[in-house]
Amino acid sequence: MKKTLLIIGAVFLVILVSLAAAPLLFKDQIKAGVDAAIAESVHADISYQNFDLSLLSTFPHLGISVSQVGVVGKELFLGDTLLYTEAARIKVNLKSVLFGDQIVINSLYLGSPQVLVKILDDGTANYDIAVSSDTVTTEEEESYDIKINGWEIEQGSLVYDDQQTLFYLEMDGLMHNGSGDFNQDRFDLITHTESQVVNVLYDGVSYLNDKHLVGDVTMELNLPDSKYTFKENAISINEFAFGFNGWLSLEENEDINMDLTFDAQQNDFQSLLSLVPGMYTEEFQDINSSGQVQFNGGVAGTYNKSQIPAFNLDFKVQEGEFQYPNLPEKVENVNLDVSLANTTGLVENTSIDIKELHMDLGENPVDGRIKIDGLGKSDIDAKVQTHINLTDLTQMIPLDGTTLNGEFDLDLTALGTYDSTTHQFRKVDAEMALI
Repeated sequence: MKKTLLIIGAVFLVILVSLAAAPLLFKDQIKAGVDAAIAESVHADISYQNFDLSLLSTFPHLGISVSQVGVVGKELFLGDTLLYTEAARIKVNLKSVLFGDQIVINSLYLGSPQVLVKILDDGTANYDIAVSSDTVTTEEEESYDIKINGWEIEQGSLVYDDQQTLFYLEMDGLMHNGSGDFNQDRFDLITHTESQVVNVLYDGVSYLNDKHLVGDVTMELNLPDSKYTFKENAISINEFAFGFNGWLSLEENEDINMDLTFDAQQNDFQSLLSLVPGMYTEEFQDINSSGQVQFNGGVAGTYNKSQIPAFNLDFKVQEGEFQYPNLPEKVENVNLDVSLANTTGLVENTSIDIKELHMDLGENPVDGRIKIDGLGKSDIDAKVQTHINLTDLTQMIPLDGTTLNGEFDLDLTALGTYDSTTHQFRKVDAEMALI
């Protein structure tokens, strides 16, 4: 019996030693294979450090880790870093590599990645770095099915610069994880994303500036039909939360069809205030506020180079008010009723209707209504009136280091057509005074 136990122990020891030694014995060959595959299939400069394999600590998975991974473009994107990450770790199911017809990646991790996606105005993209198949020369062509069970990004940054559509997105302090079986024709993609800083610009206009974003999205991917259905979703920007559902599909002619609806998941006025520049500070939670917010809309139709989908957005604030804890006056009677709509799919036919605009800045009222039909050449009907004692503003809004004195009066009426190309307007009556 003792002899049997010794034999079993010896066999077990041999197995452990083999598991520990295997990555070391084959490390150079595997690294050489990786380098050769990169050189043959990627049109970019790829660099990395500290290539390492492990099996014993990750069994039954094969662990692969590298550091300081860089992907740098060539030609039009010479010197542009598409991707740089301090650390990359992959756990691959060893059985799937040795005996299966599908490689199963159990987990993929990127630490502190920096991603730059750039699309030029002619549509050329810096991520199009794959060498076309007719230029790849290998002794034997092989194809692999790959399944990824999950992935994680920690403390990343992303810049998406699309010069063709004039869309710019920047995210910093990015945390992201997700899961989905990409080897299936239909499956749910489940993701969680958080970014400490988000900036969004379209055609040079800033729509989000230094906002905090959290998003949980469950999306069904129908790969044969290129259709993506949103199932359970919750997005918050600072404290303003909303949800959406619906679908979008990619057509062979590059059209994007969609039918989406969205609405606010929180209807308190303070959640809206969190989006106002300068208000979302450490003192924000101490602001006293009340009032209700309604926010809903939809997008339906086709997006391509010549048209946009029809859309509508309705936004209301009723009896909103807020007061900073250390200031004597409050902003109250905030009432806002805004509608945006486009029913034709042509950008120039967008209409903006601010049916009501009112607030009392202490004892200083602001009243207005603005209706704009069309962009480019716009039919405008607007009236805005206000009288503000500038000193009063310091009693309700923290303006540290700023001194305000005097009074501001505005009485504006605009009626007629404005042409943005000639900057001509038919009729504007305005009286403005700063005393």
